[in-house]
Parts: sequence; C-alpha cells; structure tokens
Amino acid sequence: MDAQELRNAVSDAARLREKAFDLLREVAQRAADSDASTRALAQELIIRALEHREELGEERAVLEALVRQAGLFPYLDARVLGVADAIAYEAHRPLNFSAGKGAGDADVVFHVAQAAAYRHLLAGEDVVLSAPTSFGKTLIVDALIASGRYENVVMIVPTIALIDENRARLARRFHGRFKVVTHPGQRRAARNVFVMTQERVLELDFEALPRVDLLIVDEFYKLDPKMDPERAGLLNQAFLRMRRIAGQVYLLGPNVKGLSPRIRAGFAPRIISTDYTTVALDVERVTAHSKQEREAALVDLCRRHGGPTLIYCTAPGGCRRVAEALEAAAIGRHRPDLDEAASWIGEHTHPEWVVARLLPLGIGIHHAQMPRWLGQFMVREFNAGRLDFLICTSTLIEGVNTVAKNVVIYENKVGPNALDRFTFNNIKGRAGRMWQHFVGHVFHFFPEPTDELQTVDIPILSQPDDAGEGMLLELKEDERTPGSATRVRFLLDQDLLPESVLRRNAGIPPEHQLRLAAAIADDPAFHHPDLAWSGAPNKQRLHAVCELIWTHLVTGKGRVNGVATADGLAKRLDRLRADPDLRRLIADTLERGFSGTPDSAVESTMVFVRHWIDYDFPKYLRCLDAIQKVVLGRAGLSAGDYVFFAAQVQGHFAGGFLAALSEYGIPLEVAVKLRTALGDPDSLDELLERVGELDVSAVELSSFERTLVTRAIASL
Repeated sequence: MDAQELRNAVSDAARLREKAFDLLREVAQRAADSDASTRALAQELIIRALEHREELGEERAVLEALVRQAGLFPYLDARVLGVADAIAYEAHRPLNFSAGKGAGDADVVFHVAQAAAYRHLLAGEDVVLSAPTSFGKTLIVDALIASGRYENVVMIVPTIALIDENRARLARRFHGRFKVVTHPGQRRAARNVFVMTQERVLELDFEALPRVDLLIVDEFYKLDPKMDPERAGLLNQAFLRMRRIAGQVYLLGPNVKGLSPRIRAGFAPRIISTDYTTVALDVERVTAHSKQEREAALVDLCRRHGGPTLIYCTAPGGCRRVAEALEAAAIGRHRPDLDEAASWIGEHTHPEWVVARLLPLGIGIHHAQMPRWLGQFMVREFNAGRLDFLICTSTLIEGVNTVAKNVVIYENKVGPNALDRFTFNNIKGRAGRMWQHFVGHVFHFFPEPTDELQTVDIPILSQPDDAGEGMLLELKEDERTPGSATRVRFLLDQDLLPESVLRRNAGIPPEHQLRLAAAIADDPAFHHPDLAWSGAPNKQRLHAVCELIWTHLVTGKGRVNGVATADGLAKRLDRLRADPDLRRLIADTLERGFSGTPDSAVESTMVFVRHWIDYDFPKYLRCLDAIQKVVLGRAGLSAGDYVFFAAQVQGHFAGGFLAALSEYGIPLEVAVKLRTALGDPDSLDELLERVGELDVSAVELSSFERTLVTRAIASL
C-alpha cells in the first residue's frame, strides 16, 4: 500500500479490525526503516490506529508494541506492560511530579522527545525547544518546577490570556508550594513563579527581585521583529534584563529552523528542533472563489463535521461576519445552559451584539478586544464542550490550549500581512489534542504558504543595523558593537533627558521622548500651569496632557484604536471617569451619531478600552510624568505627579484593584457588586485573599454571576 492507502485503512475502524495484523505489519516495516520521513509516517499511522485501539482484539498487543517503539509512552496502558517496557515507561516519568491540588500529576509520563529535552534542562543547560503545538512543551515547564531544583522561576508569555491559563494551571498544580505572581506589585513568597507579559516584566523592581533560577520565554519567536514588529523590542529588553540575573534559560515555541547565526553575546543554547508529534492531521484545501462561495463552503463544513471547531479569522470584523453567516444558515444547536450567560452579556454590552445573540447556539467568539474575563469564559466553555464553534483571531493561536478537533483557516492574513508558513503551521497545529482527538482535521481556504521556515533573530544580542535605539540603550557600554555604540551616541550625548528616563519608558521611542521634552523645555512657564498637578486633573489639564501625548508620543496617524484627535481622547477619558459602565459607554458611542451598527459600536468601544484604558494612556501618562519632572525641575518650577491618575485610568475608575479581577474571570460589573463584601484592601494580594475567603451565597448575585465568582475562587 502507498502512504495514503495506509492512512485510509488504519483510520477506518472496520478495515483496521478486519485486517489488523496485516496493516500493523506494514506500519512496523516503516517504523523500522532508516529513512526519517518514513519513520515519521509510521508514527502518524500508529497515532491514527490508536483512535480505534479499543476495537482491536489480540492484535492490540502489536499496536502497543509499536507505540512503545515510537516512544509514545503517554499512550501506553501501564497495566499490561512487561517488565522491560514498564522500566522504560517509568524512566520517562519526570522527577517529583506528585499530584497537586486535584491535578492527577502522578500519571504524567513523557514521550521520548519530551524526556530528552527535559533531561538537558535538568542538567542545567540553556535550551531552545522548537516543536509542534501538540508536543507538550509547557508540561516540561511544570516538570522543571516540580523537580525541586528551582526556587524562583520567571515565565514571559505574549498575552494576558496565556497569563491566565498558566496561572490557573500552576496555582492548582503547585498549591502551597509556589506562589504564582502575575502583577509587578504583588508580594513574593519563599518560592515563586512569575508569569507575566514583557510589559509587566519591565515594570518589576529588578533590584528587589530574588535570584532567578530559571527564565522561560514562551512563544520565543516573538523576540524577532519580523514575527512581532510592535512588541519585539519590549520582549528583547525584558529578555536581556532577566537573562542577566537568571541561572538558566528555556525558550519554547512552535516549529522554526532555530536561532539566527548572527546572535552573539555568549548565548549558545542547545537547540532542539523537532517535528515529533502526538496527534495526526488530515489537511484539506477548500476551493472557493467568490465571497458567497466561501461562505457557502464554510457553512457546509460546519454542518458536515462534528466535534469542537476553531474558525480562524484575521480580525474581529471577520469573526463577526463569519458568525453572522453561521447565524443566517441556522448553524448551531440551542444550548439552554448558555441562555443566562448570553442574556447577561447582552444586558451589559448591547442586546444586539453578535456574541450575545449566538452564544445560546453554541457559537463563541474570541479576540483580543474583548474584556479579559469574556475571552477566558469563551475558552472555558469551548473546552467544556458547551460551544461547538469558536471563531477566533491569532490571539487564541498564540499558545492557548483548546480541545479543537477541527481547525478552519478561513482567512489568510495576520493583521495586514499574508500568512507565512510558520504562522500557518502554528494555526494548523491547534487541531487535535492528546487523548481527546488523536486525529485533527484542518481545512484551509487559500493555498498553503510555500516560504521556508525562518530562523529567529534576537536583535538585542545580534545588534543588526535596523535594531531600535531604545533596545540598544538596554545594552551596557561594553556590550554594544561599534555600530550600535555609534547609533546611540546622540542619545547619550544629549542633555534633555537622562539615560535612566529614556530606558524606564521602555516601548516608547527615545526620539519621541526627546521631542516631548524639547516641547516642554521650549517654554516651561507656559506649560507649567497645565502640568503641575497631582491626583486627578480637571478637564483643561486633562486636555493639555492629551495634546502633548497625542502630538509627541503617539506613533500612528489618523484614527488610532478608536481615537482620532487629542480632544477626542480627552473627552472619552472624561466620559469614562464620569461613568465607567461599559454598557453606557457603548450606548454613548451610538448616541454620538455613530454611523455603524450596534456590533461595530461594541467593537469600537472595546478597542478603545483595551488599548487606551488598559495600556496605552497609562503608559504614555507615566512617560509624560517622568519627563515633566525632569524638565520643569531643571527650570526651577514645581512638577506634577500623575502616578495616581494613571492607576485610576488603568483601574477603569472603579477604585482599588477591582478591575484586575477581570483576569481571574470576574467582570468589573460583578467586582463592583463585591466591593462591600471585600472591603478596601491595600493590595492586589489582599484583594485576592479576600476573594478566596468570600462567602458567595451572602452576596446578591445572579446565578451566572455566582458561577463566575465561584470559578474564580477555585482557580486562585
């Protein structure tokens, strides 16, 4: 038989049962072949056969032997192993991986490629692991923590969604043994796992940090500006600062060729690049030319293929259009257990929002503009089997684990750029999951990219000619190449702002900071009345700081995340502090003569909140705070202090730390209801402790709200 005939045969339960010995003999012959691609085919066939192993008779022993030969130890039935195989099985169990808080860790066994990477890391080596999505790279992280060899571990992840996923898992698995720290201001314990985005890592007080035994960078390819132009600089800076104080480095991510040969500065990790996989994939090209044909083909796919399905779109607007197409075709089945959730979401955003309309049909949406609790809720419901379809953007593709059996790549871009082979493979790898779906199904509406997989550059180490000056400032004088030293010389020689301020405002180009400083220094007496405030600014002062921020720090032109002018930014901020309720912000958007639909009004408001409120404005305001203190102080004028107001904005003007509970699955609207019961804690740690001790039955909450709070408490 040729490869495809064998795939078809072992995937057919009846044929496999009837011809088990003959088919498995052919698989065994390929497994013993000297050619690596032939052995990889054999492993794929073994995994396909595993989907039907319960239907095999005596030949099941042959399949188990092939599983053992392929090193797929997690798939072995330990109860029926012989002595030699049982010894090999136990040799692939990680050290000290005793069960955590309901974790079932005693059953964790590595496959052969996992075990090899784990042993190199246990030996203290720096390791770069590039492997498919189904490999189990993060399980190695947990095993390293469990080994007892590390007291302080830092894990840098690209998204808030990954902070939540890792925090919940680690808190459950290492309850009482490690504290999981996700915010810079949290207290440390004797043993800690810091799980943070690069932005939060850069906010840490490095002088107060304990020794870092292990630095982990998840989705490490994002160090390369080619892969993430917007945030690679920050990740490089966070990586360098941590690497200086870390005893060991573990970089993990999906398949790439490896690291760029340009990387220097004494970083020579062991690079493990492998195609070893634990699931098999059926990949099918869907041919459709017009928009109508594509929608019809998508609807047909969703009707014909059962199992949880991820549908990839480029942007939130694409997610909405796909959702509407499924709605128009009556795809989905009524899920009464989601009615209350849908009603609550509609009540607190807009009842016509597509997310609220389609949720009761088992259709969810996930993208970066959603409130954090809602994105988390969507993933949880999908993994629990209450959503049949989850329409998503790349945010869900970047490391978040789901139980998808099918993946539909409906659009072929990430932002403005066409999908490259690397990203295509990353999305494709979300289909299938160990023990749940041995075989994943991938449907793509455009030709597969044909470009070569890339090597990953770490520009803060390689210092290429196009590395940003802000990144190069992070390097010490003796670490810079002659070319880099020349490029940053103008920053070191100027006397407007000290180097420490330029470095502290990581992520904001130094030339923009200098431009702002020069504008204030040009006439400090003129700016002084509008800048010398603390606490909360009046409307005039808020408008003045927005004008300076918009003119000198905002890099985009035209409309930037729902804002077109400094005046518009000031007015929306003022509107938010007057009433931070999301529902009324959306209503206000519609009432201001907004020409779009309720769906686009919800999306526009969420874009503004996620970018300007959660991150951009507080970042820019803190930058302005540091700059005006230097410039006004040098002019002999009193300076302002904007730290309190920046925190107020980032906290959605709700007071205290309530807005942070969204990361733990509690909407701000529900957190406000808990305010009386929680009191007035002095820190996020104290707030979380009070949430953990909360008597949920004593607070007036709806059934849905009570469920969210109960789930949050269980995840602490």
